[in-house]
Order: sequence, then C-alpha cells, then structure tokens
Amino acid sequence: MANRTSIDIEGTRAVIARLQELGLSFGQAAATMKDAAARYDGCWGHDEFGEAFAKSYVDNSNKTLEYVTTLANNLGLTGDAVSKAVDKLVQTDENNAART
Repeated sequence: MANRTSIDIEGTRAVIARLQELGLSFGQAAATMKDAAARYDGCWGHDEFGEAFAKSYVDNSNKTLEYVTTLANNLGLTGDAVSKAVDKLVQTDENNAART
C-alpha cells in the first residue's frame, strides 16, 4: 500500500476548465433552443393533427429544455466545487509542508 497520495493539479484544473466551458456551451444551446421553441410555438396549427402533435411534443420539448438548462448549471457547479476542493487540497499540502 502506498504511503503517499498525489494529484495532477494542472491536469485537474484543465478538466475543471473544460467542465465549465461545457456548461457555458450547454447554457448557450439551451438559450438558442428556448428562443427557437418560443418563435415556432404553435406553428403546427390547432386542427386535429396539430393538437395531436402538440400533445406529444410540447411536454417533451419543455422537459428537454429544462434538462439541458439543468445540465449546464450542474456542469458549472461541479467545476466550481472541484476547483474549491483542489484549492483546499493545495492549501492543506502547503500547510503540511510548512510544518516539517
């Protein structure tokens, strides 16, 4: 069993940056999707076929928009949380090194 634990700080920070970039990309995609959905809302008409389409489409569309927005937020929050954990690990390591 190893008596030492290590982490690639720079590699981890690169992954954190990528998570945050993905969060921004998903956020932009969600905004684009919301705009398009609002612009074309109801374009299927209100006849029998349009109502049937809306019945299966609208709820799924709204859920998809909600999920993409949640994913974008969660990627950003995950990046922030991992960044704070890495900062804490670095600080702890520096404190421990200073004691020896």
